[in-house]
Amino acid sequence: MATGHYARNLVSPSGKEAIAYLRKRGLREETVRAFRLGFALDGWHHLRDFIEKEKASLENAEQAGLLVPGKDGHLYDRFRGRLMFPVEDLSGRVIAFGGRIMDAGEPKYLNSPESGVYVKGRNLYALNRAKEAIRRQGCVIIVEGYFDLISLWNAGITHVVATLGTALTKEQIDLIGRYTTHVVALFDPDEAGRKALTRSLELFLAGNLNARALVLPEGLDPDDYVRTYGGDRLLELINCAPSLVDYYIDYVLGDQGGFEKDRDSLRKAVAFIKHIENVVDRNLFIKRVSEKLGIDQALLKKEISRARPAVTDDGTIRGVYTAEIEKLELGLIHLLLIHPEKIVPVAQTGIMEYFTNRDLKNFGETLQSAAAGLQPWDAVERVSRLDPGPIREGLMKKLMEARPLEEEKILDRLIVDTTRQIRRRWYKEKLKALNPDIVKAQETGDTDRCRQLLVEKGRLSREEKMLGI
Repeated sequence: MATGHYARNLVSPSGKEAIAYLRKRGLREETVRAFRLGFALDGWHHLRDFIEKEKASLENAEQAGLLVPGKDGHLYDRFRGRLMFPVEDLSGRVIAFGGRIMDAGEPKYLNSPESGVYVKGRNLYALNRAKEAIRRQGCVIIVEGYFDLISLWNAGITHVVATLGTALTKEQIDLIGRYTTHVVALFDPDEAGRKALTRSLELFLAGNLNARALVLPEGLDPDDYVRTYGGDRLLELINCAPSLVDYYIDYVLGDQGGFEKDRDSLRKAVAFIKHIENVVDRNLFIKRVSEKLGIDQALLKKEISRARPAVTDDGTIRGVYTAEIEKLELGLIHLLLIHPEKIVPVAQTGIMEYFTNRDLKNFGETLQSAAAGLQPWDAVERVSRLDPGPIREGLMKKLMEARPLEEEKILDRLIVDTTRQIRRRWYKEKLKALNPDIVKAQETGDTDRCRQLLVEKGRLSREEKMLGI
């Protein structure tokens, strides 16, 4: 019902500006119809009035995230003055919407909240439309945004899906694996896009996908590139896209830049290689890294063999690729357990205040008290005092598998990196948590609340910059 309402708005006199905007972006009429694009009128209750007129359920519309309650108890339209992108499941049923403003403003995109039928990380935009083309081509192109995908489709490239504005998930990888094992990741060339691509590398490897990665030239995103140069030129680049391993070496490890940077590159390479299960691919990766960093292959293999049990399995370095901050916290506690001489100096940095897991924070403070009191130290015995559960099991597993790091410089670097990542994730989660409240305040017209939230967001952003993280 809402899909039809938005589509009718688009072709009505009130949708003239939206139609002009789509034409300016080069979209053909058949593309607009194929994706059932629409327009939410710029008012507080156009959709609500339509639902009431049709004698449909306002409660269902609220549960679907189409209507939101205001401070006065009345329901208001969530989407106003936005181009509307219906999100469909594999059977073609609309389960959510994305809405985009056409001029300057924030947020640029507003998406339906997750519900019983819609979880972002378990769906891929347009997979229902692309699945047959993916089978025919034997490959899928993954992009980030709605317009990236629609512009490619408009140019005749139809074996493409989008991640719905979220980091790629294991569930999405599993969906892709139903149709092909060949993937080209075509993310935006900005820093956020590169980081999203880097985070996806581990998932591609874990899913046994033959993945390639492409960053477009001239700083163009896929939408801009295909509108500027056309679909054929883009396909030429896609067909020549480097392998995942080549991308990692060229873009993630980057250029050589002195001892410190090379050592950091080596640390990243050692952490990354754990996820390359194919023996041939692993040896090729080792060969390329040794050539890039000027390190003998035998020494590199020795470092990988020595470091893997103690470093990559403790969750700290893997934290570069995971979104679960608890793994970082668990990894730091584990390091302190096997290196108790580091507990007091690390605790004095205030890092425990950035822990999001209360049990780990409490345990860290207990370790600090014990270390300050110079009590006899038995890491296994201390962990065994914890209540049964995933934290105790996780720490016990790490204590059984890992051994202390022999070189203090490596240990110190590992601790610094882990604490930096914990702080970075803390600020990122705090800032991210404010966005829904800001959107809600904007939607309900609560200017005082909106102003307070924006001030808080600014304060957190300044603190984050001051810490240099």
